Amino acid sequence: MFLLTRTTIAGLIALSLSIAHAVAQNGAAEQTLASLIESDAKQGEWVFYRQRFLDNENKWARYDGSVYAAVKDLKIAGCRIDFETVQVDHFTGLVGKSETGEQQDSSSYSISFTLTRPIADALDIIEAPPVQLRKTTHAICDEKPSCALTWLRIRTKRPEIAETAVTNNLLEFRGTTSLALLPLSSADLGLKVIQQLRSLSNFHCQ
Repeated sequence: MFLLTRTTIAGLIALSLSIAHAVAQNGAAEQTLASLIESDAKQGEWVFYRQRFLDNENKWARYDGSVYAAVKDLKIAGCRIDFETVQVDHFTGLVGKSETGEQQDSSSYSISFTLTRPIADALDIIEAPPVQLRKTTHAICDEKPSCALTWLRIRTKRPEIAETAVTNNLLEFRGTTSLALLPLSSADLGLKVIQQLRSLSNFHCQ
């Protein structure tokens, strides 16, 4: 027969309090993270550009446009984290002597991964142009000479981030990767997001 001593009872109480504290901390981190992403989704980030380059048909192309990027949704189920992002390239211009009219390319990216401490520790913020403004397009951005947006970089040692990429309703990629970038409106916000993800990993995910 098992007898509960004062020491045993005190230990059980301390353990219960510790678990309750961890659960509360985890819940607070989830709520704060969701609030940060929800607020940022209403703002997003923009970069305005103009560009001139020789296209695949050997014609000079000139465009003026903007790229908008934002995280649109976040889901947390235990240590499983799902992000959905959107990038919209809106532009008008000339190809040869023909006007293109107003055009828009919309891309959505969905990623899903299991948060661990090593992944949380490797999170960082980078500044880089969106893929639409790669170097070969010779984009010029007057407000942001670098044409860069702010990204949260997620890295894993092995390809264990599930990713789906769709542009204009056409599937471009579905598989796993070891690198994902999430657009955020500022580096300060990114640091707050990292802080909450690390809190989740510390209290809940190993």
